[in-house]
Amino acid sequence: MIEVMAAPVQSSRRTDSEREWNAFVYGHENATLFHDIRWRSVIADALGCRSYYLEAWESARLAGVLPLFLVRVPPFKSALVSVPFLNYGGPLVDTETARHALLSNAIELAKDLRVDYLELRSREPMDDRFSSLSHKETYEIDLTPGRDAIWRRLKASVRNKVRKANKLGVTVSQGKDLLPEFYRCFSRNMRDLGTPVLGQHFFEHVLRRFPQESHIFVASREGRPVGGKFVMAWRGVMHFIWASSLRQMLSFAPNDLLNWRAIEYACEQQMTRCDFGRSTRESTHAAYKKQWAAVPRPLFWEYYGSGAPAGDSHVRTATRPYRCASLVWRRLPLCIANRLGPPIAKYLP
Repeated sequence: MIEVMAAPVQSSRRTDSEREWNAFVYGHENATLFHDIRWRSVIADALGCRSYYLEAWESARLAGVLPLFLVRVPPFKSALVSVPFLNYGGPLVDTETARHALLSNAIELAKDLRVDYLELRSREPMDDRFSSLSHKETYEIDLTPGRDAIWRRLKASVRNKVRKANKLGVTVSQGKDLLPEFYRCFSRNMRDLGTPVLGQHFFEHVLRRFPQESHIFVASREGRPVGGKFVMAWRGVMHFIWASSLRQMLSFAPNDLLNWRAIEYACEQQMTRCDFGRSTRESTHAAYKKQWAAVPRPLFWEYYGSGAPAGDSHVRTATRPYRCASLVWRRLPLCIANRLGPPIAKYLP
């Protein structure tokens, strides 16, 4: 018999339950960083999203988990998402029976909450109750051959940019105390892209809950921060999650030097894989990641519900209202964009 339990974030949290959840996650070969239960408090406390962490129990044994968050999405919709603001999610199970039970209960929860749709950002497809969009891919580098072999695999253009950055005086520093410098570059670049930015307090929550896993790299030139990268190491995988460089400094190739220094660090720490993160298929970001000899792996964004995105409707920037809003945002003074951005960003999961 399969029993499914939901643990809303506002209920009293049992330490044993959290320990059991993460023990299951850490022992599962298909688990990702984003199944770790510590994201529950990060997203709830920093962004105010209510969570529903579903557990499937079989014969008094935890057999599957599914993290879900209730979010508001534009224009006037609500959704249950696994996991918002991050790369992956979806069910993590030992048996197909547990998977079916978790998905069935997630569907029932979505109906009870009257959300417009249920969204699972998964690394594998769901069953035929779900519709799928396969517009996203992740890009991975095998680190086991070692630093020198990886360097030789890179396209000549990438190696030249790394050399160029060094020659032009770009340096890279590493440390958790570099969060303000990272955020200064990150928030400015997001403004320049026309996108509301997550608040610095979000990253402070990540550092607080993932102190050993979080690493910050900052590129500087002539003492001035020109780019930053926030990565997380988890079970032998280095995840590239947030990164930005000042647009006016891109000719100095800070992005390339940041990537290479993070790869070097991952190799020094004997990590086995580098995850460059998700990108839309055939986008310029995807093309850039392939230059690093990163191998694409398909992702499956699975949907249930009448309000779910369909076809190309996931491409928000293709619509005129979003294009206009983005153009206006790019013209805001940075101080105003950083003040208005975080309250808006939580509606862009």
